[in-house]
Amino acid sequence: MKHTFIKMVMIAVAVVASAFADETFNGVGVAITPAEKGAEVVSVIPGTPAADSKLQKGDVIISVNGNNTYCKKMEDVQTMLRGEKNKPVEIVFISNGDTLGTTIRRTELTVKNLDGEEVASRLNKKKIRGDELESYADNILIDKKLVAVVKQGEVIDDKANVETKNIDCIYVNKDVIDAPSPVTQKKNGEKIKVKGVNRNSISFELQSAGTTVVTVTNSGGVVVSSVLVSHAMVGYNRVSWNSSNVPDGRYVISVEHNGFKNGKSVFLK
Repeated sequence: MKHTFIKMVMIAVAVVASAFADETFNGVGVAITPAEKGAEVVSVIPGTPAADSKLQKGDVIISVNGNNTYCKKMEDVQTMLRGEKNKPVEIVFISNGDTLGTTIRRTELTVKNLDGEEVASRLNKKKIRGDELESYADNILIDKKLVAVVKQGEVIDDKANVETKNIDCIYVNKDVIDAPSPVTQKKNGEKIKVKGVNRNSISFELQSAGTTVVTVTNSGGVVVSSVLVSHAMVGYNRVSWNSSNVPDGRYVISVEHNGFKNGKSVFLK
């Protein structure tokens, strides 16, 4: 039973990462596995379009662009989620008993499967910490930006010690990280931009005043901090946040304003 489950996850993970071959494709950035009502989200990959959406780990995708995922093979759901670059994908999902919807634009993702024996030999160890794997993988594709290192669909925690087998690295084009999201940008040209992030404050720029929510999400898709700014100003804003219980690692900082959102992937130390 355990081996069957792992196999299903590995196949589903091809939405963002194939455990069998390197590839480049246009996707949203989620790993999925079969669920009773559709496709369960195993992980949301930080730094991808999905990380800037409402999707979270444990949500069940029940529809993609109006097509039901019930009883569908994971390969078929994968095909639904992949497609033309920058084209929006409408996803309906169940989260904590509520049926919700989100729209995500596909981006180009590159998956590189690490040679476990080569990594173990170069780093002279069979089990390697997540942050060491990130440092190693960050130098493999110099024209791409590493956003996550995963094992069987799960984003590897920076503090975890893992065997070097079945390790996949997820990359995006370097201009994706700081670029405003096409889906979350106002049509009139209003921009939301994350400017700077440290353990004391988060700064951002707005083109209109109003209520703003700043969210910090970890590599597993869990919100670790959320700050409500009731009277954000036009232009530069800075808010303080509590990072005392936030360990070192990769996070996505999102700023939501007037129903639109923009994010930035960062590594906090």
